[in-house]
Amino acid sequence: MKKYMVLGKEELHFDFSHKFQQMQQCDAQRSKEWFIIVAAFIFGLLFMTGVSYILEKKEFESPRDSSLANNIEDSKMFVVVVAGCSISTSVSHFTFKLLEQHGVRMTNTHWEVLHPKKNHWLNSTLFPQTNLDFAMRSMKKYYRDQGYSIRVKFEPKRMDTLQDLINEDYEDSVRLVLIVRSNVLDLLACQVRDCFTGGSKGYPVDVATGNRSDLCFNRRKYPNVTTKAYLKPDTLLQNLAHRVRGQRDLRAKIEGMLGPDVYITQVTSENLWGFEFGKDKQQSILEWSKLLIAWGIHPRKDVIAKVMKDYPMRRLSSHNDTIYNFHELMQKFGDNPIVQNYVRF
Repeated sequence: MKKYMVLGKEELHFDFSHKFQQMQQCDAQRSKEWFIIVAAFIFGLLFMTGVSYILEKKEFESPRDSSLANNIEDSKMFVVVVAGCSISTSVSHFTFKLLEQHGVRMTNTHWEVLHPKKNHWLNSTLFPQTNLDFAMRSMKKYYRDQGYSIRVKFEPKRMDTLQDLINEDYEDSVRLVLIVRSNVLDLLACQVRDCFTGGSKGYPVDVATGNRSDLCFNRRKYPNVTTKAYLKPDTLLQNLAHRVRGQRDLRAKIEGMLGPDVYITQVTSENLWGFEFGKDKQQSILEWSKLLIAWGIHPRKDVIAKVMKDYPMRRLSSHNDTIYNFHELMQKFGDNPIVQNYVRF
């Protein structure tokens, strides 16, 4: 009986140990299974994230025309040199679409980065630069390293900064085109309405009151307020000639910056946007093609025409719609060949 009890204890001990080992094995098995499940879940999550990233990146980076794709080595700063009131805001939107559709990997930076308040590379937490020239070089290098191209507007008063960028690597990553508004009467009226000229050429007038307007450039925010330009008759011809001369001088200055071996492509706002006013569409396609060639892009007429479809037709207004003292000027200069060359009735 005693032996049996001992044997019973031994059997009981053996049975307990066996059960314990089985429990450990089961726990280990369950842990292994859970480990496999969790690992598989994490792997699947990472895999799907990676696939999603690749697809998103591919979709983002894929050009509209793969035969025209550019890479990091082809990243450019596309420069438009333009004076105020040359319809440059519209050029900004159009060229962004145009370059994308031609396979250029673009990033939509602010068009007017030479204005300190519009340049996030100046005096910010991430980009604490205080020097505009250095900020522009940093911006160009950053987007170039990322494989992006950008387009930037330069105005005559900011040409020194452009000079620094061109001296670095014009042929390497900076491409330039000059846009002018060939109808200098349009140019003068717009500049006066926007208060770009001071008071010596004229001043803006609120048509509803007949008083001088202080909306200036912000007049675009008030479509229900009609602002016209009062142009001083005594200096009209002088002011028109000054703008013609200013455009010629601007081109000469750029030629001096780039050297005699570099051809400066000049296009006009009138030819670029003529398609909107029912003029020869092919002339506009040719003008946009000249711009693209200046930027080193092989133009495609079908792509340009496709982008044009997003822009509605507009009416080409008479100068009576923009010049407050239009009739006074026509009485004085109606027979003048210079004025006749620009005026629209």
